[in-house]
Amino acid sequence: MKKGTKVALAILGAALVWGAASCSNSSGGSNAIPPQADDGAAYSISVTGGIAKNVGGTVLTSAKVGEVVRIFATSASSQQSFDKWTSSTPGIEFDNAIMDITKFTMPARNVSIVATYKADGAVEEIFVSVPAKSFSGETAITAFESKIFIKDRSLALPAILASDHEVTHYEYTRYCKYGSNVNRVDYPRGNNYPAGHVSWYDAIVYCNLRSMAEQRTPVYKIKTASDPETWETDPSKWPDIESAEVGGSLKYSGPKENKAEWNGVVFDTGANGWRLPTEAEWEMLARGGNLTNEGQTKFSGSEHIDEVAWYYYNSGGNTTGVGKVQEVKKKKPNGLGLYDMSGNMWEWCWDWSRTINPAITTDTPWTGWATGEDRIRRGGSVHSSTDEFVTVYKNWPWKPCERHYDTEKVNGFRIVRNAP
Repeated sequence: MKKGTKVALAILGAALVWGAASCSNSSGGSNAIPPQADDGAAYSISVTGGIAKNVGGTVLTSAKVGEVVRIFATSASSQQSFDKWTSSTPGIEFDNAIMDITKFTMPARNVSIVATYKADGAVEEIFVSVPAKSFSGETAITAFESKIFIKDRSLALPAILASDHEVTHYEYTRYCKYGSNVNRVDYPRGNNYPAGHVSWYDAIVYCNLRSMAEQRTPVYKIKTASDPETWETDPSKWPDIESAEVGGSLKYSGPKENKAEWNGVVFDTGANGWRLPTEAEWEMLARGGNLTNEGQTKFSGSEHIDEVAWYYYNSGGNTTGVGKVQEVKKKKPNGLGLYDMSGNMWEWCWDWSRTINPAITTDTPWTGWATGEDRIRRGGSVHSSTDEFVTVYKNWPWKPCERHYDTEKVNGFRIVRNAP
């Protein structure tokens, strides 16, 4: 029995907006807020990846309350196909959200709708709904000894939606470019291979750009002024951001060197945009949501490394200690339905590391320390030649600007966001 509810999302081409873990064709789900009373006014309609028309065929940019609005998907191509309609606007009830032509009744508020598309052959993007978790600290997790869930450390982790796989090359390059080139047989760039050679800076750029595209509130802010209300969330405006035109549009990556402004980025814990998991969240996910000493496994989802993890000895590596990166979702998932939490790519977390011993104390918040030396990576990689690195308990910090290739820097990430 899975401990989380899978929410299938295939987002490619236009941005994803998904408000609840529901099987309903209505993006509002069971938590949707009913439309407000009709006040006789017209409200605006914004459709990304499509167009709105009235029943007579006239293109609409606004409509009155109660008016039937038809929407048409317009961005399909030979490389991608329509997936579904989504909306973050309360009160939207699609007639059929998985048809490329559908309709809804206009509520008494401005409406924002997104048509999502999927690339032919691209892995399905699924987000797992994980309920809020509490750890009292009365008893430490000593099964495969945790350095995070220790005695007398009390933690309250928010409910989240977590990607069931590491961000893929296709997903990453919709918004970002690689800051360095890697042309090696052991580091392929196919659509369903994990995005690698990615720095921590690159990962937070991706999170905010994707959040903006989906009309979510970005999580990360850089202090560009003394007034916190004016701190910048748009990565294209961050100092030292790198950009290049790729495929007719600008793509972005973080700076190649450590930057004080980037190291001082602010984490808005209340925002609904995409983000990196904290280290506590990551380990909770790797342990299948299990924060007790019962039923723990050394690797994420199994006692047997080959069932759940790609590492040096099973990934087709060469004789110099270099493994071969594999497509996502080819091994067995853990109890939450998450793949590759052990092995394949190191995964960046939000947290700073500290050289003090112990690095985590009873006073450390769930978001980790406010400052530190390096950023945390978890899960190990195809270059890990010892199984200790691909366990549920081992971390390996690295400089947030680092992406260059060697046997210790196969850096990728997965994304989460606060559950609605």
